[in-house]
Amino acid sequence: MKNRALSIILAAIMLLASLSLSGCADKGGEPKATEPASSANGEYGCSSYTELADTAIRFAQTGDAQLIKKLFPPSEIEYQVKRFADKGQDYFELLQQDLDGNAAAYAEKCGEDWKLSYEFTQVNEKDEAGVENYRSFDEFYFKEYGLDPAKIEAVTYIYADVTVAGSNDSVTKQRSMWTFCYEGRWYSFYIARFGLYLIKDQG
Repeated sequence: MKNRALSIILAAIMLLASLSLSGCADKGGEPKATEPASSANGEYGCSSYTELADTAIRFAQTGDAQLIKKLFPPSEIEYQVKRFADKGQDYFELLQQDLDGNAAAYAEKCGEDWKLSYEFTQVNEKDEAGVENYRSFDEFYFKEYGLDPAKIEAVTYIYADVTVAGSNDSVTKQRSMWTFCYEGRWYSFYIARFGLYLIKDQG
């Protein structure tokens, strides 16, 4: 399997890792299989937690490393770029290698025609008390990346069945993730893994 080292790096990132509330309202809509799409534009974040999940699937499906900008807060990207640059490494280059390795693993297991899809099984939109609890829950990340927890406007905890399927085989894995709206855009410290590492013992 290609570049297991990057699987560890991305996993480590996951572990370390003013608009009105109406600006954070989810657009809704049914989850669906995601077709390949072009690179992310320069705008960070997503308009809803549904778009965030869609983008995370597209991130794994297309292997477009630039889509990480739609998943992580800008200050987290800056932090990671600097952290790896201090080691003489390129964050986006390493991330691309990990995505390529993940795609190769899916192709080997499921076939070259593999596709990703997901279905929400539960969605918990938190009330103000839940938002306040989340500010404490991920306090480490907010401090590490220089984010102000007071600017979190909404929080949704998502549960989903994520499937990779091709002509040879299919695998479904349950995923659950915290997502949050910060200054009108949705992010997650965990969502980059949403469509990755679905195969047992992959990383």
